[in-house]
Amino acid sequence: PLMRTMCCARQVCRSCARHWAAEQESQGLAADEISCPACGQFVQQSSEAALSLLLDAQALLRARQRAEQRKLAAPVCKVDAGLAKVLDRLGFKQCPSCGEGVQRESETCHK
Repeated sequence: PLMRTMCCARQVCRSCARHWAAEQESQGLAADEISCPACGQFVQQSSEAALSLLLDAQALLRARQRAEQRKLAAPVCKVDAGLAKVLDRLGFKQCPSCGEGVQRESETCHK
C-alpha cells in the first residue's frame, strides 16, 4: 500500500517509509532529525502527526526524548542576526576556535 508524504506529497510504499524512519531512529536520530525517504526534508517540520504515522509509539517516544534532551543541552548563547550582518560587512567574524570575540577573515584566533 502506498502513502502520500506530508512534506513533498510524493507517494511512497508505507512499509518502506516506516522501515526508513525506524532505521533512522534506531541509529539514534532525534524526532526532528528523521528525514523523508522521498525528498530528504525533516518529517517533523511538515507535521508533528507525520512522524507518528511512521514510528511505533515506543520509537516515537525515544526520538522525542532525544530531541528534548538536545534542546536542554544546547548552548543558550546565540549571535544576534543584525550583529552578524554588521560583522560580515566589516570583514569580521566570530572566532571558530574559542567562540569569543571577533577576528578578521584572514587572521587566526589570538588565543
